[in-house]
Amino acid sequence: MFEANTGKYLYRRQYILTPRPIDSFGNWKQIHISDNVFLSSHPDLPVIVTKTKDRSIILLGYIIDPYNPRFNDAQIVEDVINRSKTADEVFKNIADKCGRFAMVVKMGGDFRIFSDACGLRQVFYHVDKQNSVWCASQPHVIAQKLGIESNKDKYNDLSKTSLFKSTEHWYPGNLTLFDNIFHLTPNHYFDLGSKSVVRYWPTDRLNPISISECIPPVSSLLTGIIEGAVHRYNVAFAISCGLDSRTLFAASRKVATEIHYFTQATHSSVKSDPDVVIPSKMLKQLGLEHSILELPARLDRGFEEILKKNVFTARPTKGLNAISIHDRFKKEEKEIVVIYGNCSEITKRDRFRFPKTPKRLLGGRALAAMAQMSRSEIAVEQFKEWVLPVKKLTKHNIDILDLMHWEQRVGNWGAMTFSEYDIVYESLCPYSCRRYIEYMLRVPFKYRTKPDYRLHHAIIASLWPEALAFDINPEESRIKKIVEDFLYRTSIYDPLKFLYLMLHKR
Repeated sequence: MFEANTGKYLYRRQYILTPRPIDSFGNWKQIHISDNVFLSSHPDLPVIVTKTKDRSIILLGYIIDPYNPRFNDAQIVEDVINRSKTADEVFKNIADKCGRFAMVVKMGGDFRIFSDACGLRQVFYHVDKQNSVWCASQPHVIAQKLGIESNKDKYNDLSKTSLFKSTEHWYPGNLTLFDNIFHLTPNHYFDLGSKSVVRYWPTDRLNPISISECIPPVSSLLTGIIEGAVHRYNVAFAISCGLDSRTLFAASRKVATEIHYFTQATHSSVKSDPDVVIPSKMLKQLGLEHSILELPARLDRGFEEILKKNVFTARPTKGLNAISIHDRFKKEEKEIVVIYGNCSEITKRDRFRFPKTPKRLLGGRALAAMAQMSRSEIAVEQFKEWVLPVKKLTKHNIDILDLMHWEQRVGNWGAMTFSEYDIVYESLCPYSCRRYIEYMLRVPFKYRTKPDYRLHHAIIASLWPEALAFDINPEESRIKKIVEDFLYRTSIYDPLKFLYLMLHKR
């Protein structure tokens, strides 16, 4: 049973930037940033303020330095500000960092807010009728303060899509259900002075590298991030039989005995689900403990009520995940931080969802089809607005569909997922590291996609080769796998998949 203490759990780990002081959040921390920018934050959201004579950085959340895993938030931010003479240099100096944070940077005439590499600590923004700026971790927090109602026409339009009939839906582009309240997309910052959104990445061309050149730096980044987390937090690891979690598991080798490995499953699948059976077998043979968390049949009413107040778009499936972890670890003396393998598909293309497609065919309608939102005209328009300027970025050796997965699916679906978990625990995605993403994207596409995922298997082999002795995402039908693998190796799979997506309205 979830003991609902609204003082602790209501809007947990959230924040709001306002043009004037507000006192409606009780014991929230208050910081006066500038004449017309005031920060209020929940007590459980870490806030670090670092200032020099003419520069300041405010960190909301946490940050990890993989090359200095014993550094805390304050040490990392102090190092960043000392090495950053301009606001643009901050991006360069946090590129190898990981974490889940929003950052407010004030340097010279620049005044901006942005998120971690994958936007997992979300930023929503609004400019009111007085031309004042509001930013928050959730859009409805701004809406409630300003009396803005949700737009039911937007929701009804999106509800026609296949995606919104599933339990894993997400919102396209910078859209929210509130008019004139927008979501800040990864790789962009919101300029608090000009009240505009600016893309800050990419700046340089991603020159190709080989698998052997990629392995040492990405292995160092992943292991350093996980070691930094274990040094600082009580870490749990949501492990499955998938490639994403197996790669992180291999990177956790040095600190494996200090991590709580667990897998979640329904009552009916505990004994048969490969995501349970394979990790259990692997961890046992490698001498590590593994917990199986059985998901409850339904959400506790008190928990669901607060969850929906915290995240306007909360999905019941994520609430079930969160409450089962709460029940398993609530007796721990130190609160749990959970590692997830989200964000990996930015560099590990799922061609079933995003088949390789010529740039000229990638318009709003094609992207909406790939996102299972082809029946929504709002989604088509959102993707059209996003992709037109993005097509110019291919000169940087950026694949549009890799960026689509990064900025659209991960930046919306993944970020919303972590926000839903905030009510119970903090989350960590080691893949939310810009330098890691850059290294991986520099490896030719054919080595980081189906059927072989050669790059990812090579990383695992370099970190913990014994982890490859156990099945990864096994197919129920061997014949089906043989046929699929054959098609993936031909030149016909992607065109056929693209045609199917375009013709099958979803």
